[in-house]
Amino acid sequence: MSPRSLNGTITYPGTITMQDSLLYSDARIAGHQKNTPRQKKKLSVLYVDDEPAFLDLCKIYLEREGEIFMTGASSAYEALELIEASGFDVIVSDYQMPDLDGIGFLKHLQTIQCTIPFILFTGRGREEVVIQAINNGATFYLQKGGDPKSQFAELTHKIKEAARRRQAEKALKESESRYRTVFENTGTAIVIIKEDATICLSNAEFARLTGYEKGEIDGRKRWTEFIADEDIRQVLANPQLLRGDGERAFSRLECRLITKNREARDILITVDIIPDTQQSVASFIDITERKQAEEELKKKNEEIAAAYGRLAEAEGILRQKVVEKPPTCGLPHNTQPAASDRT
Repeated sequence: MSPRSLNGTITYPGTITMQDSLLYSDARIAGHQKNTPRQKKKLSVLYVDDEPAFLDLCKIYLEREGEIFMTGASSAYEALELIEASGFDVIVSDYQMPDLDGIGFLKHLQTIQCTIPFILFTGRGREEVVIQAINNGATFYLQKGGDPKSQFAELTHKIKEAARRRQAEKALKESESRYRTVFENTGTAIVIIKEDATICLSNAEFARLTGYEKGEIDGRKRWTEFIADEDIRQVLANPQLLRGDGERAFSRLECRLITKNREARDILITVDIIPDTQQSVASFIDITERKQAEEELKKKNEEIAAAYGRLAEAEGILRQKVVEKPPTCGLPHNTQPAASDRT
């Protein structure tokens, strides 16, 4: 229920008047506005109520500690114009307003995908309104009535908490966006594995490597289903690859992966435990070309070794022949000088 003006003062459940609130507020503000080394950014709050005098009272209470700056709007339509022109951290709205009530205002904000936290400040005895507010995405609701000081202290707390939650959600989304960007753009096939070895999330590179669509993988296949039957025993003998047991930080294994079209690819698997979870992250590096190059190099080395062996054998045979029949260097066997040479 909204307060009403009587003889120039504002009456509100709890018997506090506008003059009382001004005196109280002036004292608090005077004590708070001492020189401080650093001023943190104030929360910007949009308060919607069809009683201008009540908006003035709210502004006094909410701004008294210097942490909130309040903008007032006398209708939901005026509030919508302000939202388009300015950014707000929190919206507080009365329920009972002409033209468009608080629930209608909240629903409209949902339709335009406005993510600003919304607090409904409604009168007592309106439980059905509270239910509608929760069902339509209100962050908090408060019921009017009782001691105004306690009431506005609670409202201030809810405003700060709503802003803190929004900031935390924003930071979480930004963090998730960064990690998802890394997850999808490393150029390496990566999967997140649940405790039962089911793949709960795969990236595009893993889908490309295996030939499956992500919809055929995530939540549907165990990662061991991609391993060749001949190598599965090696995998089963490596428990860290099935589920992180905390004994080792990570594990690596070379084996063969079977694609959707039954092609075998040589891969290097690296599995690590995700801290504070029952999940693991695994990367799959295709080393097929490297293995083929190694095999070709091994074959060439064997061919060179065989050729060297044949060359050494031929050299041995040649040496043996030289020993058995030494060369004469072109001289005849009779090397005695002629008679004429001796005279």
